[in-house]
Amino acid sequence: MTKLGPWAWPTLLGPFLPGWALVTWAALVGEESMVHAYFDVDGWALAMLIVSVVSAVVAFHLVVTDVFLLRLKWRALPTGGRAWFGSMLAPIATVIAWAVLPSGDGGARSVLTAVLGFALGAFSVRLLFGRKPGA
Repeated sequence: MTKLGPWAWPTLLGPFLPGWALVTWAALVGEESMVHAYFDVDGWALAMLIVSVVSAVVAFHLVVTDVFLLRLKWRALPTGGRAWFGSMLAPIATVIAWAVLPSGDGGARSVLTAVLGFALGAFSVRLLFGRKPGA
């Protein structure tokens, strides 16, 4: 691969799209929707900020996972539809990882669970949707 664009765009933008769509959809059709007399722009903006921060962390973990798997020669950098689909599923895989991992008590174990959830989500998506090198 000579250009990184086909890998970078889905890897860096993909995790943001489902979160932004879900927050916007919830704001539009939720209890305080635009059908009512007002639209809660402050609540929508706050939710978008939170989702964007989580998505940025997911994207970071996807990049680290891709470089790690490429270094081990287990997977090539994902491109095309598989890259977009896998990147957009990465936040869901992270939430599933958090559900499976033991919950912490608010201390170091909670931080470890959160970080491990991000890593497991990215790793599982890349193993599932990635291609072996040379394939």
